[in-house]
Amino acid sequence: HNLRNLYNPAVFAEDHPDFYPLIKGQRFDPRNSDKRWQPCLMVPGIVEAGAERIKKYFRQNPGKNTFSLGINDTRRFCECENCRELDNGRTNSSGYKHLSDRYFTWANAIVEKVLQVYPDKYFGTLAYLNIAAPPDNVNVHSHIIPYITSDRMRWTVPEIAAEEKQLTKEWQKKVTPLAWYDYIYGSAYCVPRVYPHLQADYLRWGYNHDVRHLYSEAYPNFGEGPKLYTWLKLAWNPKRDVDKLLNEWYQRCVGEKAAPALKAYYEYWEDFWTERALKTDWFNERGHFLRFFRAGYLEAVNEKDIDKSRAWLEKAVKLAETQKQRKRADLLLTTFKYYEASAIAYPRKKRSVNAQNEEEAV
Repeated sequence: HNLRNLYNPAVFAEDHPDFYPLIKGQRFDPRNSDKRWQPCLMVPGIVEAGAERIKKYFRQNPGKNTFSLGINDTRRFCECENCRELDNGRTNSSGYKHLSDRYFTWANAIVEKVLQVYPDKYFGTLAYLNIAAPPDNVNVHSHIIPYITSDRMRWTVPEIAAEEKQLTKEWQKKVTPLAWYDYIYGSAYCVPRVYPHLQADYLRWGYNHDVRHLYSEAYPNFGEGPKLYTWLKLAWNPKRDVDKLLNEWYQRCVGEKAAPALKAYYEYWEDFWTERALKTDWFNERGHFLRFFRAGYLEAVNEKDIDKSRAWLEKAVKLAETQKQRKRADLLLTTFKYYEASAIAYPRKKRSVNAQNEEEAV
């Protein structure tokens, strides 16, 4: 979300208030804002001002090869006549107003000016919110790399997978190579969110459709076990056998005798996330990421899930052979206590607590 830095209000707001968006007929003043704004991309002078700042950045950082043109994290786009003139009035597949033509008109102009001085530089950007779909009437410069944003765990739903695959193919027509931005969180979740086979499938599909760059908001914790290990291995080589990678991790983590218990544990939660969690109100079909800030998926977790999981992890601790293996197994069990407490304490709709006071409830 780098446009707030490129057009820093401390640098431009006083002398160029027109660099900031017109919202409901009023020019937005970003100096006392929460950064929820997009610049006015069509105002005279904004391309030149941005290009000069980028060239200065490369002068001061000769070892850098890229610069981010990622939009700010907001839908508060400019409503001036010059900006709206480039819009076609439709919505994109993410459900937002399609504003990619105005954005790439600006981005192409910026890039052209910078490349006159630094011809070997590249520019990452976010195919996100109102810029999620490729432009209709504007080309995308070959030195711009769009990162198509999505939590691809949603690809377990065939209709969503088909729609997002089509979006990638549409971007392919405009620019290659492509990039994917993913949300494979992570610590925000109250039970281990693992789906390695789905990740292997979509990473392989992406590679076969010109995706060559990856970024993900992972924010992992140890309780997720092999997730980040397999994701990174597949990122380097999506043709690898994910089951071999998983078995390798289980054995290296807790040893050969304890590995089957760990495998059963993570396969159980993989099934939960690719089947049961999708049927809760927590799951959303639209937007770029799943609602990691809500815990509604716990509606589908029951005491049987918790009892089975604890038994598998306790077995892994018991069967671990070396001190290091036992320490890792014990850490997984310790992490599970957080999952266990979260699942048991979650106030399910169909659950009542038969307690007379706070102490009994706890």
